[in-house]
Amino acid sequence: CLHNYKEIFNLGMGRKRKRDSKDEYSETDYIIEGKVRHVVPYIHEYTTYAKGRWIGKTIIDVLLNEFGGHPPSYWKNALLMGHVQINNQVTSFHYIIQNNDKLSHRTHRHEPPIVGSISLVGDTETLMAVNKPASLPMHPCGAYRYNSLMVILAKNPLIANQPTLSLVHRLDRVTSGLVVLAKTRERASQISEEIRNKETKKVYLARVRGRFPGNLSHLRERERERLLQFDSDEEKERGRERRNNNDKRKQKQNKSDEVKETEKEKEEEERERKGEKKTERERERDEVIDLKHCGEVGYCFVPKEREREKYKDEKKESEEKDEIKERKKEREREMNIGDSLILRCPIGVISYRDGIYCCDGEREREGKVSVTKFTLLEERERDDTSLVRCEPVTGRTHQIRLHLQLLGSPIANDPCYGGTLFYDQKERRTQAHLLMREMRETGKHFLSRIPHLEREREREEEGEGEGEREREDQNMTGDGEREEEKEKEREREREREEDLKRREGEDDDEYLIRTCRYCKTSLSTRHVEHTLHCDGIWLHALQYTGTDWSFETPLPHWA
Repeated sequence: CLHNYKEIFNLGMGRKRKRDSKDEYSETDYIIEGKVRHVVPYIHEYTTYAKGRWIGKTIIDVLLNEFGGHPPSYWKNALLMGHVQINNQVTSFHYIIQNNDKLSHRTHRHEPPIVGSISLVGDTETLMAVNKPASLPMHPCGAYRYNSLMVILAKNPLIANQPTLSLVHRLDRVTSGLVVLAKTRERASQISEEIRNKETKKVYLARVRGRFPGNLSHLRERERERLLQFDSDEEKERGRERRNNNDKRKQKQNKSDEVKETEKEKEEEERERKGEKKTERERERDEVIDLKHCGEVGYCFVPKEREREKYKDEKKESEEKDEIKERKKEREREMNIGDSLILRCPIGVISYRDGIYCCDGEREREGKVSVTKFTLLEERERDDTSLVRCEPVTGRTHQIRLHLQLLGSPIANDPCYGGTLFYDQKERRTQAHLLMREMRETGKHFLSRIPHLEREREREEEGEGEGEREREDQNMTGDGEREEEKEKEREREREREEDLKRREGEDDDEYLIRTCRYCKTSLSTRHVEHTLHCDGIWLHALQYTGTDWSFETPLPHWA
């Protein structure tokens, strides 16, 4: 292990290795320090073809809107220096993207580190199962390439004579647990067919916020048979035709929603101007949408076997008297350890580009039928969480995370769907906020965005800004300090512009490395990324069973 950060960079600086056709991933190496895996920075060329939404837009607009990881000054310089090209040709800021255009971007690439290691769970003649750590993506995507499950397994095999492996299912990057891989394409096709025919069974564990379930007031209780009923092929085809016929209505609705959103933003601005800001709990409460009228949404309780007969008697009694029925509903919502709940709610897509999904009760976003069974395993008072067993009947993207959020019990440390980043880790949260401030003040950059932490920091800075303005009004000494700060920023900008000029005798790779904005940070990237990003969420794939195979991992530390 190397402990000098500059030494890590030096490994990749002189490397000008051509890619071997037999080994696509031979540009760089790994550095492993304790439980953290780092990738030595390397020269890399991204290549993609024009998306439909890009056509007719200028190249600079596409770069700024679609690839927000770099500031405008970076992209302008990259175009000028020829590091961004169209169809292998240097182009101007004003080039209009055409159909089938090839966009390439050559850069000094840094990848975020990952925490944890891959361990072998099971190995058969045709299948291999591994335990994936949270924070590790399944395959190259976004800022991750070498730090992805399939590439690590290809470069560092877990078994002797390991063949080329095929994915048969996926886990979110922030989810840990069991991944089953096929050793042959034929076996991969068989497993995929089992999944399509619902002949497989998955079991997950999740630690959620508060007592489970958190809120059922906006949902309707339905019969179990109805929740587990799926459309026939003919019904699916009719559904597709109905959705195609509703395209025009959706377009009109989108325009109407934009108007409503603008009005809502104006109302929020007025509230903030009057000092009537909502608390986080108030915002969560207001965002709850009543879905009782939606036929595709509902839940039912499945009491533990020991309670089943008592439950049936109470149900019969409750049907006779409305008053008893209301009391019974309140009792049912207080689940006991071992009791289960089945939830049905379609999952729709808000943005494919950003990977944002939602519970789509009205199927306005062509939501797909989604059903999950949850079983309460434990309630823990010391951190106000509950441990829940999750069994997805269907396999939609982010299904478990969305369904738990809909039940008012989001995964406690899942900031994307109702949880809190660094839940129950106040010291780490404080360190992350201090580090973000330090990086901004010194002009340093993150390898990848941390939107939830950034929003928290912005809210804190707004409060600090108000306090500073009050102090300036009292002391009347703020103008000189602000002008001095502006002058410092102008000086830094002049230094950056001077630094971007190519030096005599400097080749392209040397220029990319010297001007790399990540290399310039005096802070250790390893420390930065580990402190700012969560190590994953409390969702773990525990068990996966098929017609003739079954694998199970050990319990995660939080369970």
